[in-house]
This record gives sequence, C-alpha cells and structure tokens, in this order.
Amino acid sequence: GIVVGAFQSTWPDLSLVEGSVTTEDGSVLDTGRGADVLGNPFLSVVWLAEHLATSGESLRAGDIVMTGSMVTTKFPTTSGRFRFEVSGLGFVEVQVDAT
Repeated sequence: GIVVGAFQSTWPDLSLVEGSVTTEDGSVLDTGRGADVLGNPFLSVVWLAEHLATSGESLRAGDIVMTGSMVTTKFPTTSGRFRFEVSGLGFVEVQVDAT
C-alpha cells in the first residue's frame, strides 16, 4: 500500500531530499536520498511515460504514480510506532500491532 498526502504544487529538489525510517524511541532503521531513485524520483515518471507510450498508452491527469523508494521496505516484527520522514515534504507515522 501507499500513503497519499495533500497535493503539493511546489517541490524541493527531489534529488537532494533525505528520507529516514525511525522507531518511536528515535532509533534509525534506514535512511536514503532522493538521488537513490534513478538519480531523481521524477526520472522514474519519465521512464514510465516513455514505456507506456511504446504501447499507445499514457499517463492521465490525476493518475497516482509511485516513483520508487529511498529506503528498503520494512516488515516490523515487533509492535511499535514507526515514522517515515522526507526532508522538506513531511512525514507519516503508523502504529503496528505485531501480535
């Protein structure tokens, strides 16, 4: 799944943003940078648009596109609160009950 936030009309330079996954006690589980996604996450959208065009398809206004991840997928094995934050864009938190 994904978390979709409020629409943003302005963006920082996505190749420079930093992302981190932390636990409720502040322990860092993973970090990454926007540049880790093909050099810039928007380049994955370019790739997708070009790929769709080869089969006569296209992206449409309102389509939601996942651009890739700055950190590896985490599968919590313990209960707790986890936070993913991207500098300049915000954060999301989730409470996991691993029972």
